[in-house]
Amino acid sequence: MDPLPRVLVVEDFASDAELAIRFGAEGGCRLDVEVTEEAVLNDTESSIRTLESLRREGVHVAIDDFGTGYSSLARLSQLPVDTLKIDASFTRRLSTDAASRAVISTIIGLARRLDLGTIAEGVETTQQLQILQSLGCLEFQGYLHGRPQTADEFESRLRSQEHAAGQQESRILSGYA
Repeated sequence: MDPLPRVLVVEDFASDAELAIRFGAEGGCRLDVEVTEEAVLNDTESSIRTLESLRREGVHVAIDDFGTGYSSLARLSQLPVDTLKIDASFTRRLSTDAASRAVISTIIGLARRLDLGTIAEGVETTQQLQILQSLGCLEFQGYLHGRPQTADEFESRLRSQEHAAGQQESRILSGYA
């Protein structure tokens, strides 16, 4: 879920998200919210209250497109977030541009020191993946892992993976691995 900047300051956003969590709790639902740097900088105090409320409910909060906005490091250290998502514009140039590599390495180091995770967006090649892994980024998004899918396509893929995993487990339990 990627709320528009003005949505974060709306009082009902947190309560609506909490309701969604409770509604989906029986199915083991986990809600991730992505906010841009701009969204939290427009009204920092209100955004912090909203994000703190969401995190108390178990919502995972990520700053999306990190490195493309105007975030202050002082504000970043105050924000109740879990993850920095490295913008795809840096990932695209990773294999040919030393400056992009330096920026990504710096973001990963900063996140690590602030006890935050990192996710690299826009990973399309194994070369990008290998460079990111060597820099210490262990989570990725992009076409290398899969193209966008409809809900039906995703459910079908998930069912086939679960079926394959079940067959493997059966072979292991029966001694025919």
